[in-house]
Amino acid sequence: MTIETARGQHITIHFDARRCVHSRNCVLGNPKVFVPNVEGEWLHPDAASAEEVEAIIRN
Repeated sequence: MTIETARGQHITIHFDARRCVHSRNCVLGNPKVFVPNVEGEWLHPDAASAEEVEAIIRN
């Protein structure tokens, strides 16, 4: 499985499905950053502040 990478201006998101517990906390935390069930890009790191994205990811 490939690690997906989305680079923003102030933060980069690396998504590894093997490490994700799929609890939907990211989507519920900010559905503009983590957009489920779409074709193509679904990670949008610039849709929120770097601090907010980091807090969601750490959660």
